[in-house]
Amino acid sequence: MGKIKIKRKNKRTDPIGSRSKEALQSMDETHQKNVNTALEQLATLNAEENLLGLKKLSTLYSNSDGSPIPFGDSSNDLNRKCIKSASTFLTNQRTDIKQAAINALRCLSAVTDLSLSDSLVEGDVISNLITLIQEYDSNSAQKMDSEEQQCSLKEREKLETLIQAVHLISNLCEVNEKALDILNSSNVIQILWKFINPSVAGIDLAISIAQCFLTISEDNDDILKNLQRSEDEIAKLLSIENANHEIKFLHLNLLSTGLLMNLHQELPIKYLQKTFELIEKVLKLDPRPDFCKLSSQIPLDKESVLSSDNVLLLDRLVDTVNVLTTAFEILTNICSSEEDEEESMEVECDDDSDDMTCASEGPNFNEPEALINSSIYEALVKLNLFQHSCNKTVDLPDNVAEILRNHLDTEVLVRKYQLMRSRSFHFLNNLFLILDESAIGGGDKLYAFWTETATSLVRLAGNSGLSGTEELVEAITAALRGLIGHLVSIDYPALKSTSSDELEVSF
Repeated sequence: MGKIKIKRKNKRTDPIGSRSKEALQSMDETHQKNVNTALEQLATLNAEENLLGLKKLSTLYSNSDGSPIPFGDSSNDLNRKCIKSASTFLTNQRTDIKQAAINALRCLSAVTDLSLSDSLVEGDVISNLITLIQEYDSNSAQKMDSEEQQCSLKEREKLETLIQAVHLISNLCEVNEKALDILNSSNVIQILWKFINPSVAGIDLAISIAQCFLTISEDNDDILKNLQRSEDEIAKLLSIENANHEIKFLHLNLLSTGLLMNLHQELPIKYLQKTFELIEKVLKLDPRPDFCKLSSQIPLDKESVLSSDNVLLLDRLVDTVNVLTTAFEILTNICSSEEDEEESMEVECDDDSDDMTCASEGPNFNEPEALINSSIYEALVKLNLFQHSCNKTVDLPDNVAEILRNHLDTEVLVRKYQLMRSRSFHFLNNLFLILDESAIGGGDKLYAFWTETATSLVRLAGNSGLSGTEELVEAITAALRGLIGHLVSIDYPALKSTSSDELEVSF
């Protein structure tokens, strides 16, 4: 099969699956009743009732881990009423109400029916979001050293509101071209750019803006022209450091690499050494011990409050998993050149084709160096990225994952970890296509990885009801196809004694 290229604009998969019409109808009836109650609260002139209504919408449109809850088509008119009503609160004077409105709209923007994205754009959501962001003018971007000064509660709330608004902009723009057009014609990019340096308003806002720019700059000439004028400033973000927030700053470093790749359609050689230095640091991070530590310390009560130490540990784990996910996305795209575009697979996008057709034409394993820049090839081998990546494909122990899934504050962490694993498998798929077996470690190591991964796939298929499983299965299957092609190309002896049933698990 062709190389995989991580694409951020995507077609969301339908999480409803094979639920019966009767089950959907029952869900819709309950949903409509609850939403009507929330809408009544939003229609009052009481601010506290408005706040409760917005928070209720957030819970109605998402699971506690943030994943969207699907509803049938009969709910669409009601959903649009929610969008229209919630959007009016984006320009409210109260910061907590603005935040609640943004969160409700983020949940609505993630539901299964993408026609709702048109409603989000055609209504007042985008224009109100732009108005909200325009409140953060140059006078708001006061330079502040977060190491020496503490934000006031009001300042923290304003920054958190901006972070959430940036996330909502990203959600809308990745699925709706009209949202991108409106954004292109506004001055929002110039406003947000002032905050991409973490010394201005903190590293969290800088990361959210860099992630947003990475999303909206994909194949967007207008945004790229804006960013091209700032290439030197983006390049400086590659080297910015902070010992107290090392993982967050590594994340910002890598996001800047992604922006530079979007600007040039590939990673320029002059940024190659620094990029791989960053990736080497990131892939040495091992979150699994902290996962085990957190699972042993959190209360078993699903809604219990975590201790301050556990909150800090949870935050560090989220940061670690997020930066690892970004590292594998960067690596996957580095190893997927533009000339592979026609036969590459867009992750989470346009996956309706038969899996077997993707495996019908294998790469030329006899000359893997020809598939990639020689400097990149040498770096991949020198840094032993195959082994580092294999280490990150390992699942969490069952008991650890179960404990974390069963607490409201930590279940999102498991979902993020599975996303990181899927990204690592996608990178490995590309790696199998460009490295020869000696560079990876020999046929025995490849075959051992194949057997371990195939076993993992069988176990995962048996837990198909878990959130995030579908994408991970797809990623593992892609890696196994690439790996089998590699083993066949070297005529690995053990394959001759492998049954067709054992091989079939890879497809």
